[in-house]
Amino acid sequence: HDWSGDILCDQDELDEERGVIREEWRRGFDSRRTLFTAQTNLVYQGSKQTKRTVLGSLDVINNFKREEILDFYHKWYRPDLQAIIVVGDIDAAQMEKKIRSRFSDIPKAVNPTPKEVYLAPEADGPIFENLIDSTLSFTALKVFYRMPYPEREIRSTEEFYKDLYIRDILANVMSERMKEQIRSGKAEPQSAVMVNYAESSDYYVDLYTILCKKDSGLLPLIDFYARNEKAMIEYGISEAELEAMKMTVRRRYHLDKPLNPASVSNADLVAVCHNNFISGTSLTNPAELRAIQNRIISEITLDDVKPYIGKVFSQSDKIYSWFANPKDKDRIPSTEETRARLAKAFAQDVKPNFVTFRKVDLNVNEAEGEIVKEKTVKGLENSKEWTLSNGAKVYWTPVNDRKVTPDLSLLVYFNSGYNALPQDRFGSALFAGEFIKTNAGFRGASSDEIAKVPECNEVTRSIRISERFAGIFMSAPAKKAENAFRIASLTITDPYMGNDKVLKQMKDKKLEALGEPKKDAVRFNEACDSLIYGNHPWSVEIDSSAVEGVDMTLVGEIYRREFNPSLGMTVFIAGNLDEAKVKEYVCKYIASIPDGDRSVRKSGIKERVPSFKGVSEFSMTGKKEINPYTLVSRIFSSKVKPATESIAAVDFVDYILSQRLLNQIREKRGGTYTIRFSSTVSVREKGRSESEVTFKTRPDLYKVLVGDLDDVISEFNAEGPTEKELEEARTWLIKNNLESKAKRSESMSHRNSQVMNYVRNGIDPNKDWEAAYKKVSAEDVRKAAAKLTGRNSLTVIYTEE
Repeated sequence: HDWSGDILCDQDELDEERGVIREEWRRGFDSRRTLFTAQTNLVYQGSKQTKRTVLGSLDVINNFKREEILDFYHKWYRPDLQAIIVVGDIDAAQMEKKIRSRFSDIPKAVNPTPKEVYLAPEADGPIFENLIDSTLSFTALKVFYRMPYPEREIRSTEEFYKDLYIRDILANVMSERMKEQIRSGKAEPQSAVMVNYAESSDYYVDLYTILCKKDSGLLPLIDFYARNEKAMIEYGISEAELEAMKMTVRRRYHLDKPLNPASVSNADLVAVCHNNFISGTSLTNPAELRAIQNRIISEITLDDVKPYIGKVFSQSDKIYSWFANPKDKDRIPSTEETRARLAKAFAQDVKPNFVTFRKVDLNVNEAEGEIVKEKTVKGLENSKEWTLSNGAKVYWTPVNDRKVTPDLSLLVYFNSGYNALPQDRFGSALFAGEFIKTNAGFRGASSDEIAKVPECNEVTRSIRISERFAGIFMSAPAKKAENAFRIASLTITDPYMGNDKVLKQMKDKKLEALGEPKKDAVRFNEACDSLIYGNHPWSVEIDSSAVEGVDMTLVGEIYRREFNPSLGMTVFIAGNLDEAKVKEYVCKYIASIPDGDRSVRKSGIKERVPSFKGVSEFSMTGKKEINPYTLVSRIFSSKVKPATESIAAVDFVDYILSQRLLNQIREKRGGTYTIRFSSTVSVREKGRSESEVTFKTRPDLYKVLVGDLDDVISEFNAEGPTEKELEEARTWLIKNNLESKAKRSESMSHRNSQVMNYVRNGIDPNKDWEAAYKKVSAEDVRKAAAKLTGRNSLTVIYTEE
C-alpha cells in the first residue's frame, strides 16, 4: 500500500542513493550494451527513444530534487497504471475484499497524463545510416527490417502467436540458407545470420548481420544479401525447410520441453498475470498455453507463410548500415556506392536455393549386452547400481512423479579429461576439443544437422570436455526415450566431426581474432590466471600455432581419447520410465558399446587449484574503452572441514559478509552497483575452499573501497556477527533452502545430478540443511570466516586510465 501511493522520498536517503544509481548508469556503458543501444537507436531514429534512457543522464542523477522525483512518481506511479496480483492457496473473495479495503483510500488521479507512444517517423524509402564506433571489433553489413508490432488487443489471440512463429520461421530459413552457403564454401562472408525480435512493443525487427572476412571487400556482402533475399521473394520456402524450422522455433521458445499442469508454480501464474497487464499477452495457464502454442506451430502451412514473404522482405521499412571500427572507416562504401550495388545486385537473375536436410538412421547395429550385477546404492535407497557386460557402470534412479520434467535424464561420463589429451600438443588439443563440442554429431551428420532431424527433435544433447572428465548429457520426453539412448550410443560408436571446410572456417575465424591486438583486459585476465594457478601445464593459451596444428586427424584422435569407454564409462539415468524398459534400453544401447582405445594412457597431472600463498596483490592499468572503471577482485584459498555443520557456517559467512559489504560499499559509499562474498567448499577434495569478492567502481574511489573491504573482513573475523545478523541469515538460509529444494526437485536433470555428485564427488543429497542451519552459532560463523579469509589471499586490481 505504501509503495503504491505513499512513498516518503526522504532527501537524505535520495542523496545517499545517487552513488548507487551513478554506478548502475556506468554499468550500462560496456561495449556490448553500447552496440545494443546503437542498434536500437537505428530502429528508432528520429524518435525520443534515441535521446531518452530509463536512467537518464548523469546530470539528472546528480542534481534531481525531491520535489521533482515526487512529481514524477505521482504522474506515472498512479492507481490506474497499477495492478495487484495475488496467487496462492487463498479465499479469492476474501482476498479481493481485503485489497479493496486496504487500497481504496489511495485517491484517483485527477486529469491523469495520458501515456504517449513515441514511434520513429515513417520512412520514405530505404534509410542509410552507418555506425562507426571504437568498441566494434568487426566489420559488417547490417540490414534492419522494421514492421509495426501487433496492437494490444491482438496479443492475447492465437493470431498473435501464429504471426510471431511465421516471422521466426522465415528468419530461421534465411539464416540456415546463408550458413549452408558459407559452410559449403559457395559464399565469401565469414558469417551471416538473420534474427527476428520485438523492439519493446513498438516494432518487429528482422535483422541481417553479415560479417566479412579480414581484408575482404565489402560490396560483395551486398551481392550475397541481395541474392538470398531475391531467391526468397521469387521462390519462397520448401516444405522441408518449413518443417525443419518449426522444430527450431519450438526450441527457441522452449516449447519442445513438456510442461505438466501439476508443475505450474505460483510464480508461473504471477508471471502470466504480470505479462497480461504490462503487454496484453494471453491470460492462460502456462501448461494449457504451451499446448496451444505447439498446436499453432504444427498447423502452419506453406500457404500461411507465403503472404509473410512479401510483408517481411518487401513491405518493411529498410535500414542499411555498415558497422565498423574507425580504423576501417575508409573501407566503408559511400551511400551512393551502396545504393548502386543494391540496384545492380537485385537486377541479377537468381535460382532457388532451398536447403536440403540430411536423414539420419538411428538404428544401432552393435550386439546387445546384458546387466551382469545389480545392487542398491548404499546411502541412496531409491537408486540402483548395475554393472554391464562391457564393464560400464549404470546408476538408475526411478522418479515416478509427473511434476518432474523431462521424463528422462541421461548422463554419460568418461574418466578421461585433460589427462587423456596429448600433453605435447595441449593447445592444439584444446582447440580440437572446442571444435568437437561445437560440431560433433554421428552417422555422417553434424550437430547442427542433427537438430533438424525429426527423430531427434525434443531430445537435447550436449557434449563437454573438462579437466576431470568428458561427458554426453541428454534429456528427453518418454515418447523419445529410446531415441535418446540410441543417440547416446551412436555419439560414442559412430561419431562424425564434420569436414575440412568446416574446420578451416573455424580456424580462420579464430586466427583472425588472434591477429587483432590483444585488449588490456584480456592481458590482465591472463596474468591473473598465472598468479592464481602458477605455471600449471594446463594454463595454456590457444595461440595461432596451436590453431594451425589442428587437422581432422587430430580432431578424430581427441574424440577417441576423450569419449573412450576403456578409461571408464559411468552412466547415470533418472526418469519417469518403467524399469523394465530402462533395462531393455541399457542392454541394447549402453551394454552394447564396445571397448575403446586401450592404448590411451593418462598423464597423471593433478588438476589446477589455486597455488598462491600468503597475502599478495597485483594491479594493472589499461586503456580506457568507454567509461573508465576499476575492477577489484579478492580471492581467498583455504581449507574447511567438509562436514555439514562447517559448510552451513560458511553459508552464514557468505550471506552476512555480502550484506555488510553491500551496506558499506554500495549504500554508504555509493561505490558499486553490486557486490557479493561467495565461497565454495569441495567435499571431494577434503574441504579445499575458495572465496571471492568482486566489484566494479570509479578509479578515483577504489582505494577507499579496498580499505573498506579490509576493515569489514577484519572486524567480522574478530567479532563475528551480531545476534540480529545471525538470525536474519538463519531465516533467509532456511527459507532459500526450502524454496530452492522445491524448485530443483521438479528438474529431472537435478535429480540425476544429485546421484552423480554422490557417486563421483561424495556429496550426500540427503543432508538436513535446515537442521544444520538451526545449530550454527555466532562463534561458528566467526571461526568459519577466519578460516576462509585468514590464510591465503590474492587481490587483483585492473584500472582503465
